[in-house]
Amino acid sequence: MMCLKMHCQFCLFRIFQFAIVLGLLFTGCATRGDVEHIITDLDTMKKDYGELHEKSAAQDSLWQEQAKVFRNNYADISYRLDQLAEHLRLIENKLDDLQSRQTGQGYPYGGPQMPAGFDSTADSLKSKVEISAKRIYDTAYMDFIKGDYKVAITGFDEYLKQNPKTPLSDNAEYFIGECHFNLSDYDQAAATYTSLLKERPKSEKAPDALLRMVELSLKKSDPRAASRYYEKLAAGFPDSPQAERAKDLIRKSKRKN
Repeated sequence: MMCLKMHCQFCLFRIFQFAIVLGLLFTGCATRGDVEHIITDLDTMKKDYGELHEKSAAQDSLWQEQAKVFRNNYADISYRLDQLAEHLRLIENKLDDLQSRQTGQGYPYGGPQMPAGFDSTADSLKSKVEISAKRIYDTAYMDFIKGDYKVAITGFDEYLKQNPKTPLSDNAEYFIGECHFNLSDYDQAAATYTSLLKERPKSEKAPDALLRMVELSLKKSDPRAASRYYEKLAAGFPDSPQAERAKDLIRKSKRKN
């Protein structure tokens, strides 16, 4: 970058020199040899300018390509971080489950003493229900990780029937869509993602669902629908890696066509 700047400064300096010589020529102070020398230098400058322009264009192209690679890598890393967060949540749930067993019925001394007036029966029942729900979700998620998508769909469906409005309900519905997507059942996947976006528009999984709808639209050779979903994604989640990824998918699709 510094070399290009110095070269430009040098060219400007030479132009200033030519202006002085031309002034001398018009006033009769320059010879024909001076004029020929100016013409030669001008030709050299044109050649240098052309080479400089080509180098600058090549550099810009390289920077744009590097920026695209960076955006794609960032989107991939973000997706992997989401997956790691899901795994971490799964481990935390298993630890909570283990702790509940140690302090509940499986505790050698019958569990910790509760204060007077505490409704231990109701609290115990609620705890059991929550643990049971976590087990259903965690089992379904492990089936999803293992690639047992049909089994995972059954598990996530069961979780949603019992727990339609919990922090994990959004995830359960999204992963049902992912199961169908991985099974190449694209119509059912689209229906699931659409349901998620309609019923849970502010969900943390909404950007992922919109990205999937862009992908599905492109698979169906429907660029208009892909653009509509991208516009929703860019408007609702402008700085998300999913928006960058969707933009790149549409750009690549236009190049192929």
